[in-house]
Amino acid sequence: MTAILFPGQGSQYIGMSEDFYKNYFNSKLVFEEVEDSTSVDVKKIIFKDSLNQLNLTNYTQLCVFTASYSFFRRILCFSVI
Repeated sequence: MTAILFPGQGSQYIGMSEDFYKNYFNSKLVFEEVEDSTSVDVKKIIFKDSLNQLNLTNYTQLCVFTASYSFFRRILCFSVI
């Protein structure tokens, strides 16, 4: 059995998952899917955060999820579940 654990609120930081976004197509798709579904510019919040939104719970949860799911999508490229 395999378990994959993801961090929660409190682990967020500006720039998290930006390297995955820039380098992996599947990770980039995650950001697009989340932004299309929520109308929230998570890239702007995670990568720049000029308005200090990353520490507001309603954005933190979405951004941590997006970053974690982008990692997960990359992991799926290497394994069959």
